[in-house]
Amino acid sequence: MSRLNTRWCGDTACIATAEGAAENAKGGVDTVKAGIDAWVPKFAAALEQVRQRAPHAEVFVIGYGNCIRPGGCFPTQPIRDVDATYIQGATDHLGATLRTTARQQGATFVDTCSLGIGHDVCAAPADRYIEGLVPAHAATPLHPNASGSQAIGDALASAVLSATRTG
Repeated sequence: MSRLNTRWCGDTACIATAEGAAENAKGGVDTVKAGIDAWVPKFAAALEQVRQRAPHAEVFVIGYGNCIRPGGCFPTQPIRDVDATYIQGATDHLGATLRTTARQQGATFVDTCSLGIGHDVCAAPADRYIEGLVPAHAATPLHPNASGSQAIGDALASAVLSATRTG
């Protein structure tokens, strides 16, 4: 597969989706995961600021879900198998970082990974929560579509209701 110029950019990192996972691991250092790790102190400081400014607030952190299954689904989505596995691995690393930091800062982590199983970019268009590089619904590539946003909102609402009942 030839190189694509398509890039997925989140708040903390950009992943060249079809330029090869190796492009993000030059010199044996995974630059995307290193970027996520370098961002953790800023995220922790932001959560601490929220805690200081609103000491009685219940803080919720929403995780990142399943973007693409390991091995991908070429040609349905024009992402090579190694890149698909890398993208999900980086997404999983970000999710784990969010979970750990949220817990360390006393926030409630809302898992969206499990609710996204079977709803990634490789799913049938009617079942997708995340749009791929070849989208079926209006959404930024590798981000939630309307169904995904609804599922994430429902997960957050459930977590808030649960915290209200137990708190």
